[in-house]
Amino acid sequence: MGRDSNPRYPYEVHTLSRRARSTTPAPILLEKRGRPCPTILPEASPKRTPSRLLVSAHPKNIPIPLTHRLQTAQDSLTDIPHFLFNHLMSSFLSSTLLTENVKAHFEENFRTRGEVGASVSVWADGGEILSLAGGFEDLAHSIPWTSSSRVLVWSATKGVSAASLLHALDALKISTDTPVSKIWPQFAAAGKDCVTIRMILQHQAGLCALDNPPLVQDREAVTAALASQTPAWKPGTTHGYHPRTFGFLADEIMRRVTGLPLGTYWHQQLATPLNLDFWIGLPDHLLNNVASVLSPKGTLPKDDPFLTAFMTPGSLTSRSFASPKGLHSATTMNDPEARLASYPGWGGIGTASALAKFYSILANDGCFGSTRLFSKATLREIHTQGIQGPDQVLQINTAFSVGFMRDPILQNGSKLRHTFGPSPRAFGHPGAGGSVAFADPDRRIGCAYVMNQMEPGVLPNIKGSGLWEALFQSTP
Repeated sequence: MGRDSNPRYPYEVHTLSRRARSTTPAPILLEKRGRPCPTILPEASPKRTPSRLLVSAHPKNIPIPLTHRLQTAQDSLTDIPHFLFNHLMSSFLSSTLLTENVKAHFEENFRTRGEVGASVSVWADGGEILSLAGGFEDLAHSIPWTSSSRVLVWSATKGVSAASLLHALDALKISTDTPVSKIWPQFAAAGKDCVTIRMILQHQAGLCALDNPPLVQDREAVTAALASQTPAWKPGTTHGYHPRTFGFLADEIMRRVTGLPLGTYWHQQLATPLNLDFWIGLPDHLLNNVASVLSPKGTLPKDDPFLTAFMTPGSLTSRSFASPKGLHSATTMNDPEARLASYPGWGGIGTASALAKFYSILANDGCFGSTRLFSKATLREIHTQGIQGPDQVLQINTAFSVGFMRDPILQNGSKLRHTFGPSPRAFGHPGAGGSVAFADPDRRIGCAYVMNQMEPGVLPNIKGSGLWEALFQSTP
């Protein structure tokens, strides 16, 4: 971030501008005359707009000349000495209600709900219209958390991975209804010749658990086990969340159609051109610039069908979350080897702003400014619900499009849950412990909440869901 000094006021003014850009044009696939084709172009961006300001209050209790006075650590957030609040005026957000609702809930997360470090971001119309960040990157409270803090988001990675695979398939004119065995011949074993890419992305393949799960670090052994595995149900007849195998399946398909690991494709074709600080396989130079993930604490919810199945040895749920073996705890995912490895199903590391920016593109017809990144055909697939009903693994009703989770819709048209806000068309993906990112096509916004203190449970908790409730109460 750029930084300016202003002698009039004793606080720092940070420019919330695009992060440092590469001077080398990056490859990206665009539509040209109705067909996707490889095109070389500089970073995709809309017409340049004036820099927005992110104000970090200096620890002196003095008036700050903004529309809304920002609270300092001394006068409000005594446990959060590095609290950042960025309020960007737009037609989408009401300033008064934003301050009273969203910011209040965010602060309350720290006061009473055990938040340690967290960020919230909302993007609309090509710009970030809301950025909240506070707390610390570590349990010792020695490293302040800012809007640039990176953290593991667990399964919130799946949406990014699915979008990357769909991007590649569209460019290569490969339908999601293509049998996986056409691309990966060994996959046809054990009656899987009819399994399509769509079934993989919609968690319908029945490959959520492995009979003999290898170590997660051995990618070749995991893909071989998946190729020989007999499905847990007849593919396409029902669905069940694939918590750990999803990423390996998507990655192997990507490697076979492009020759690239999924994390590399994401970085080259989408993350770099869009200047997104989100990684599926962290580079060495960022290894020490990641917030520590903290294990859940507190009591587990009682009479929870998912937790009951999860704690039952031999159940499909228990086996699914243990296939493949290894890297099950937060502490192991803090290890350098885990951060550097590429796990497209649960290993993504990045900022809330990067996730919200990416989802805002999916909410805005696949475009960022004048640049089209996703074809209209791909967007239709992403926006269309493909499966809904009892989830054989999560033990609740779930709904999916191609790689993205949705809130199930009841017969009366209302939503069963509001994981992704009020819109029935919203889609995204949550991550273990509470992180979540999603697109709202009705409001044309992308939203993300990331944190390091995990909470028990299969879906986002009050810390995150309350933010979206406050946000959408504040908006049309």
